[in-house]
Amino acid sequence: MTATTFEPAVLITGASSGIGAGLAREFVRRGLRVALVARRVEQLETLAAELRQAGGRASAHKGDVTVDGDIGRVVAELAAQNIVPSEFRKQSRVIALSPFTLEQVGEIRRHHSI
Repeated sequence: MTATTFEPAVLITGASSGIGAGLAREFVRRGLRVALVARRVEQLETLAAELRQAGGRASAHKGDVTVDGDIGRVVAELAAQNIVPSEFRKQSRVIALSPFTLEQVGEIRRHHSI
């Protein structure tokens, strides 16, 4: 049986503007894949396109940290593409996690009220 290889990514919430978008640009500049999450999907798509045009690896995901299950859904979408968040960045707090499972997402959300 062959083990599945997962590519690490930085998951950034609130990524459509401000600090979140700035973090995304910096992580891409440093050669990391980013998964962008926010409610404003058009702005996310624009940022993801900008990052890809600059040679980065970025994906845009509509999500709201205040909606139960949204972040878990995004993590599942990424896992289906063999991408696993190894860092989680919330715009108002910085939380580093490496790597985490879908089961841990609920615990993370409860602990940090996200």
